[in-house]
Amino acid sequence: MEAARCLYKKPPSDEDLKMMKVFGLTMDDYEDEHSVDVWPDNWRAVCFFEMLDQGNWNMGPGGPTGIRYEAFKEVRDIMKVTKKEWPEIFEAVRIMQRAALDEIYKE
Repeated sequence: MEAARCLYKKPPSDEDLKMMKVFGLTMDDYEDEHSVDVWPDNWRAVCFFEMLDQGNWNMGPGGPTGIRYEAFKEVRDIMKVTKKEWPEIFEAVRIMQRAALDEIYKE
């Protein structure tokens, strides 16, 4: 999902910032790239994923490897996710996890 990629998109490098300046671009132009529309049907899943964002990743020697699933229960409770909603949210979070990892390890 694009929302997950936006959360983990790397900021421009110093060299990129210099090139942006040459072309008359500012950080405001870059920040527009971090904006994404979320369909109402996906909103709760995106909110769930964002709540897991800080400190809930399993870490390997090369960096994040996946979300710690044991953290899901607390977020489910906080967001009052029903048993009926859970399968759809869980699947969306797994898709966002993959998209986030792809963005994190993007060259």
